[in-house]
Amino acid sequence: MKKNGRALESIRKEQIFEGALSVISAKGTKNVTLELVAKASGLSKGGVTYYYSSKDELFRDVFEFLFEDFFRQFELMLHEKDDPYEKLLAFTWLYTVEDQKLLLGYPLFFECMSLANFDEEYREIFHVWLSRWVRLVTEVLQECVAQKGLEIDDVDSTARIIGAISQGIASRWYLDRKGHTTEWALSAYERTVGALLNIEFDKESALFDKSQL
Repeated sequence: MKKNGRALESIRKEQIFEGALSVISAKGTKNVTLELVAKASGLSKGGVTYYYSSKDELFRDVFEFLFEDFFRQFELMLHEKDDPYEKLLAFTWLYTVEDQKLLLGYPLFFECMSLANFDEEYREIFHVWLSRWVRLVTEVLQECVAQKGLEIDDVDSTARIIGAISQGIASRWYLDRKGHTTEWALSAYERTVGALLNIEFDKESALFDKSQL
């Protein structure tokens, strides 16, 4: 019974998280109530408050759920690629118009950044996000060194720079698609990272066919 109870709790919480993600993405945390989360989750308000007595407590778990799901998906994508340069190009997944789940996460990412400016707990959540992102880039760069003989003086520092490049481009691409198109985002990432590492990417291995943009 206990095992079944834990499984049900996990299902219910994921249901709540998915509902919360959709309404926070559309309205922002200030405009979201537990009633709205319950409605979006297909549950009663009591079904939500059974697990969360306050929306602040829920929202923190929602952001952690979002980030965990993001990294799980991206790590699977990286593991499907053998060439480390292709893995570097895989970070341009951030600029995928067709991935609705990815686009749903952007408003929450920006919301977390805003909350982190005033709230230490959200700042820690954001720190964990950045740390995991840097770790992923670091692992790819280490593969570039081992498999391609790429010379990098400071892998950790370089990983942080690439992380900042990819996310800076992503912010402009998402918030100002009119001025910063998908073609621009892909080209900017490839040219900037290529220049930083002194490499030229094989355009045939790029994730996106630019002729279709």
